[in-house]
Amino acid sequence: MKSHAERGFGVVECLMATLVTLLAVATLVGALNLAQPQTAAAEQSADVDSRLRVVSARVAEVIRSAGGGLSAGPRPGALAWWVPVVFPQRRSVPGADGELTAFDNRVTVFRAAAGGGSTTLAIPMASPASPLQLVLGGGCALGRAACGLAPGDRALIADAGGQFDMLLVQSVGTEAVTAYAPARLSKAYGADGAALVAAVDVDAVAFDPASRQLRWYRGSSAGMPFAEHVESLRLRYFGDPQPPRGPGGAGQASCVVDESGQPRLPALEPTDGPFVELTPQMLSDGPACGTPPHRFDADLLRVRVVRVTLRLGTGDAPAHTAPGRTEPREVTFDVSIRNTPS
Repeated sequence: MKSHAERGFGVVECLMATLVTLLAVATLVGALNLAQPQTAAAEQSADVDSRLRVVSARVAEVIRSAGGGLSAGPRPGALAWWVPVVFPQRRSVPGADGELTAFDNRVTVFRAAAGGGSTTLAIPMASPASPLQLVLGGGCALGRAACGLAPGDRALIADAGGQFDMLLVQSVGTEAVTAYAPARLSKAYGADGAALVAAVDVDAVAFDPASRQLRWYRGSSAGMPFAEHVESLRLRYFGDPQPPRGPGGAGQASCVVDESGQPRLPALEPTDGPFVELTPQMLSDGPACGTPPHRFDADLLRVRVVRVTLRLGTGDAPAHTAPGRTEPREVTFDVSIRNTPS
């Protein structure tokens, strides 16, 4: 009689072996199917975390640049002595909001342009539409006409009374900006050394809830998307409880100080460490500085810190990944405005 080894496997044994193999394969496939949503969710989670870091860094960079200082001119130092450098609105960009408005999901910053000149007027403007005759030297780039201002540059003209205009340079002469837009400013500025003319950059970041995007405005650009799948952006503003000390001063009254240099605004009670929270209501109810269409709330001159809360999610996930869909991620961080008056 042949042994079991000599006879080989029977039909029943082969069927049993096949069944066991099929069960093992089915178990493995099932395990892989169960793991797929978790794998997709882990990938989505890593993507959201990465995007949150990148977008947060970019928003912080824009805000931190506010007020980039003036190397020379009628009053070297912080641009924030002349004008607010942070606005809770879209300002001096396409789609600009109204003058005395404040929102918690958008911000605009002003800063002196890198390498740009800063100077004053050599003679008073005869009218709000006159050319800007500039004092050369000092804060002006050597060997460059019109203190380095060139067609296409954005420039700020401001005075110690708290008024300013933003203009786009259209043509220049050796010592003057000969044409600009808008063609007429809000006032005719004087040449007593208390007016500033400087090249500036303007950036704005705004949340568009309809498209779930953050949009970045640079100068005259119409708001380019730079972050997708944004759930929300909330901005809170904190400022110096003490009233602003400029623009203006002894002998030069402004919207924030009288002719003796005494503040017109009250001191406020701190609400967050050494700072006071400046709510949208406080940043839009006056007292107003400037002349239409460039008025602003005087409390904007207090701003020292912007608190950002950013929440990002994912796009629409495929149906088979729904059980492991990634929850939105949120981060809160403070950005200090470094270029403030000392």
